[in-house]
Amino acid sequence: MKLVVIVTGASGAIYARRMLHVLADLCAGTWPNEPAHKDLQVDWVASATAPQVWLTELGEPMPSEIGAPALAVATGEPVEEDAVGRPPALPSAAAARRESGASRASPATEVFGSNVLGGRLPSPSVAQTLRGRGAESERMVSQIRRWDRQDFSAPFASGSNAPDAVLVMPCSMSALSRVAHGGGDDLAARACEVALKERRRLVLVVRETPLSLVHLRNMVAATEAGAVVLPAVPSFYGSIRTLDDAVDTVVARALDHVGLHVALTRRWGAPESP
Repeated sequence: MKLVVIVTGASGAIYARRMLHVLADLCAGTWPNEPAHKDLQVDWVASATAPQVWLTELGEPMPSEIGAPALAVATGEPVEEDAVGRPPALPSAAAARRESGASRASPATEVFGSNVLGGRLPSPSVAQTLRGRGAESERMVSQIRRWDRQDFSAPFASGSNAPDAVLVMPCSMSALSRVAHGGGDDLAARACEVALKERRRLVLVVRETPLSLVHLRNMVAATEAGAVVLPAVPSFYGSIRTLDDAVDTVVARALDHVGLHVALTRRWGAPESP
């Protein structure tokens, strides 16, 4: 499955962070009672204002990458191996969360025209892995990649390589307007446009209150065009006790609508876990 996640500057960065960490755990096989989703490819893009909101709401800069394993892809070129003969892999989501204090130095900066973000290049071992050295080997490709919003070399910028689903979370009213009426000059807007024209699932986790008549009409237009409008409204029937529990109710519903059913929260009518 090919999934594109768009993070906009609406309030609700906590939803995006949780979503990306869950996806990383699914890719890595570190989610409880779930095998590794080796066929899951996640590409994500942040809008111009999303890093500022992320820093303000979460107290940390938006990461340039989310931990996930690297997959081997045959290329005819060799890959550098570690001391025991295994190619180095990107850190898992769980490991990334354990390093919570390591990335709070300064806000992320974007390197335009490249899929390398965050103001820094990959570590030497990862860079060597991506390049390869020799004649017969494999290239390591991360299952989760962040793209610069102006980098139209991303595969999902074309309908000929359309993703299976695009998830905008959180979705600002400006992003909603671009979906409803077309237009936009960055990769985030293009990903949404591709999803609609190729009849792929587009889920808009809108976050605003109160809603004006303009917002409501844009929601109708986006729905008529084929998008799913999924407001970031938590449910409270699943023994919700913490903010994280409430966040998970929204993330679970969003994942449901892109075709990933994850045990994040208790479903209606399901027995409560002991």
